[in-house]
Amino acid sequence: GLVGTDNESFSYVGWTDTEVIEGKDDATRWNLTRQALGLVGVKGDRLKLLIRTICVVMQLGNLVFEPDPSNEEATVITSTEELDMLASLMGIDAMDIQLALTERTVTARNETFKVPLNDTKARDSCDAFAKEIYARIFHWLVRTINEATSAEKNYKEPLFPKQKKKLEGVFGTIGLLDIFG
Repeated sequence: GLVGTDNESFSYVGWTDTEVIEGKDDATRWNLTRQALGLVGVKGDRLKLLIRTICVVMQLGNLVFEPDPSNEEATVITSTEELDMLASLMGIDAMDIQLALTERTVTARNETFKVPLNDTKARDSCDAFAKEIYARIFHWLVRTINEATSAEKNYKEPLFPKQKKKLEGVFGTIGLLDIFG
């Protein structure tokens, strides 16, 4: 997925001249992020799956859609190396991915038809797919953090030896509003 790449390797990320934010470079921030994810239980296979899924999203942005030379109404993915890397990440045959991203299925009167998408519609469909995957990753991560930091789920027994009362139902709530998402 990420070996030999940088931010410019991915269309969804692109170029930046910023190398340090608040005194920390990307490598330092990556290590801090991994540590923080580990604190909420995202480590090992869960971390690998999270990173792999983010790689899928970024790889979707690198696909190039062009009109099919043999059918002006259809589209082909011409970035075969990018498609093969995506197929490897997803564990799906590259042709299956190409068909899924360049055709839509229409069912009418108990009949099913495959309708080709033009290059613009195929690109839009691919972008929508990437956004949906990313949104699901975000929601999963929010749920995971909420579960890991939920006092009700993590502190049912008394915290101190002399404390007699169980802690169920005695916790307040801190809410966070994500106005940028």
